[in-house]
Amino acid sequence: MSVVKLTSTQSGGTGFQVKYDGRQFTLTNYHICMLADDRNELKSEDYFGNTRKLKVIKRYLKNDLCVLEPIPYLPAIRLANSYYMHEQVYLVGHPRLEALTMQTASLVSKRTITLRMPRKLEDPCNNEEDTSHPSYWTYQIHYCYDKFVALHSNVISYGGNSGSPVIDDFGNLVGVLFAGNRSYVTNYYIVQLEYI
Repeated sequence: MSVVKLTSTQSGGTGFQVKYDGRQFTLTNYHICMLADDRNELKSEDYFGNTRKLKVIKRYLKNDLCVLEPIPYLPAIRLANSYYMHEQVYLVGHPRLEALTMQTASLVSKRTITLRMPRKLEDPCNNEEDTSHPSYWTYQIHYCYDKFVALHSNVISYGGNSGSPVIDDFGNLVGVLFAGNRSYVTNYYIVQLEYI
């Protein structure tokens, strides 16, 4: 299984193996990589309970993505060639940082959204800043109102699913779950394939 649980002493999320340009990486969300320890590492745990530390390689603030070292013995998820609205997709992740699950959903729409996202203090905001909540667990952060072009899904998701791959019927990657509307349990957003 390509999907791993990523944790720190604070919290965590989900990551997965992907190949790009012949090289394999672990992909997750930027806001999960914010939790990395002083050595810029997160602990990974695969389906069989094997653990290892993964170093953060690159953070992409604009699309809430983060690349970490690969886990070479795990298979990589292939990128889909395309996707379409109302397509049935599957979310594979660790809700509440518990056992790996797979849930069925569909892609409802593509839209531009504005979300209040946490950032490390050294990472500037592109747009408006909100400093009313200066901590993210024990990390000092600030919040930015960022605009995203994202896929909207009707999947049911919980904390810990951030960074989960969204795959099609053939097991190919369509996007990465990154945010939700807490007022609606089934209103979640996916970083679209074009940004991956």
